[in-house]
Amino acid sequence: MTIQILCERTAGAALSCPLSQETTQELAGYIVGFYESLFAGADPRYPSSKPEFVYQVLRDGYALAEVPIDMTSEAYVLSDQIAPAQDIQALHERFHDKFAWKLITTTFTQMA
Repeated sequence: MTIQILCERTAGAALSCPLSQETTQELAGYIVGFYESLFAGADPRYPSSKPEFVYQVLRDGYALAEVPIDMTSEAYVLSDQIAPAQDIQALHERFHDKFAWKLITTTFTQMA
């Protein structure tokens, strides 16, 4: 089953995701947790917003295709309430991707 990942600021577009709702939530938490861990205790800063950052990493790092919103599909909505994963190392084996890693670390160096 494919779900759509929505971000309120991506007018009319969504990401097509082959993962379950639960796995998508874990992946979003991994992205946020990994990014925020780079700030080593300092307050993390996002280029625009947390949901837009996660959307960009999913689209450009994990290569999820952008598609028109389909109101009949199951949806996962990205929000500012995405909680960072607590055990990033455990999820690292499952979700690590070199393109996503590069995008996250490059964004960090621009924001630090």
